Amino acid sequence: MSMDGHTVRTGKRGGYFLVEWTSQWDPDLGELIGYIPELVRGHRVAIVSSDSGPYPVDETMRAAGWTTPQNISISPIIGLADFPYTPGFDEWYVFDAVPSVLPSHAFVNGWGFTPLADGHSDTEAFWEQVQASQPLHVLGAGTPAMFLVTRDAHLARPAAAWMPLEA
Repeated sequence: MSMDGHTVRTGKRGGYFLVEWTSQWDPDLGELIGYIPELVRGHRVAIVSSDSGPYPVDETMRAAGWTTPQNISISPIIGLADFPYTPGFDEWYVFDAVPSVLPSHAFVNGWGFTPLADGHSDTEAFWEQVQASQPLHVLGAGTPAMFLVTRDAHLARPAAAWMPLEA
């Protein structure tokens, strides 16, 4: 679907539903989370990229339950008002519990990355990481695309109908 230069594409792979928004904009996961807070509320978030680097966890956050194994920032259970800051070039893996296999590579930092590009080496490596870590969802915001990968069809449907504010 396309609207004013903004494209929404969907797909399915390995038991996951995919929604991708593409346009000439700087995507922000905060907009998507504001629209569908259930994506993270009540879950743990493993942040592998925040503004193209590690998510900064300070001592106050550590006291609240944040951890940083292998330079990946893992949140405690996200509450109603606890959503992490999303500066852009973010890649989040959402879990019910800390996974035994952590995602370790950020793919959104490469220009034009998409989980829908069959046969591309980065896309195949992304899917290998997803299959190894088995997240509930993956949220990514690079340039010029933002995406949601989810096992939950009930969340994929409203996401596919959503249009970001800056589109």
